[in-house]
Amino acid sequence: SAKQLAEKGLKAIKATEDDLFGSYLAEDVVNYATGEIYLEAGDEIDEKVLKTLLDTGETEINVLDIDHVNIGAYIRNTLAVDKNESRQEALFDIYR
Repeated sequence: SAKQLAEKGLKAIKATEDDLFGSYLAEDVVNYATGEIYLEAGDEIDEKVLKTLLDTGETEINVLDIDHVNIGAYIRNTLAVDKNESRQEALFDIYR
């Protein structure tokens, strides 16, 4: 697994497009000069996301370590459907 490789000192893996499809971004992809957020953490990598990555010139990305067997995307999926814009809204939603 990626975790075992990291423990052995591996820092990066070169991946093909097919390797990335279905993975999830671990961090926002941001233009730090303008502050524009191109992609958000948790976005699933598909053709559209990959095109954005190529258009922005990103050469390195971090992805979530999800294997869908031992580690699932449960928290990511929950956050994806959460429509609250603030912590306070989320608390009101929970305690209704």
